[in-house]
Amino acid sequence: MKRFIRLFIFLCCLIGFSVKAENCVAEYWCGFQFSGNPKENPQFRNMLRDYLPLMAQSDSATQKLSVINLFKESAVDKDALATIANMLDLLYNYPNSPYRNSYIAETIYETVINSPIVSETDKKNYSNKLHTLRLNAKGRTANDFETRTPQGDPFFLHEVEADYTVLFFYNPDCESCHGITNSLNKSLVLTDMISREKLKIFAVYLEKEYEKWISFASDTPQWIHGWDSRNYIEQSGLYLLEAIPTIYLLDNNKNVIMKDCSVIQLESCLLKMKRAGID
Repeated sequence: MKRFIRLFIFLCCLIGFSVKAENCVAEYWCGFQFSGNPKENPQFRNMLRDYLPLMAQSDSATQKLSVINLFKESAVDKDALATIANMLDLLYNYPNSPYRNSYIAETIYETVINSPIVSETDKKNYSNKLHTLRLNAKGRTANDFETRTPQGDPFFLHEVEADYTVLFFYNPDCESCHGITNSLNKSLVLTDMISREKLKIFAVYLEKEYEKWISFASDTPQWIHGWDSRNYIEQSGLYLLEAIPTIYLLDNNKNVIMKDCSVIQLESCLLKMKRAGID
């Protein structure tokens, strides 16, 4: 019966009946028969393929309820639940995943940790992931750290004076970093805010090659440049930088607005705040 209910709700969303779209996502896995290895189940793979874009378009409350319901349904099979948790972990927390979403990943970890059928070893593993994920999370104050300027002076993240700070971890030799740098420089939104002194970009270099850093800094004089020559930021656990480049957007109190975001996401967020009169 549950299988028919889920199918009915999903079809209602597709053809425009009065059932809310949120219910489609929240009840998406209702009645699905979880058994065996989901990776080898064509029906599961097809449904997961359709599920991911639906989740991406949903609000956070719907996303959370959907994850909880998914693990509730899959709890009939311990191995199936473990496999699904691993798959979703890669989809929602892997640095290069197009579906990366720290809020969904956090909900996954919390749900798995609280499941009575998950082993203590797996619970410890996901607890560690949850701790790491919450480092400098959205809404929290970004950890402060010390760098050196091209002039050799100490400079801290929290010394940046601006309504908004783009914190940019990079490596001059990184091809993706070159692309991000060009996108940041060409962004009309950022250029406008920088010109009005509403926003500053704090670019932080983490490697050892001083000459390359100085060359990069001279090419982008409109940015603030800092060098962590001791690699203290990562070694101390202040930030987990799973991929370079990494971008954060901070407010004037250095609270995190966005974490691990793309330039497109960064621009979209700034434009949205400008339209809302927050800029």
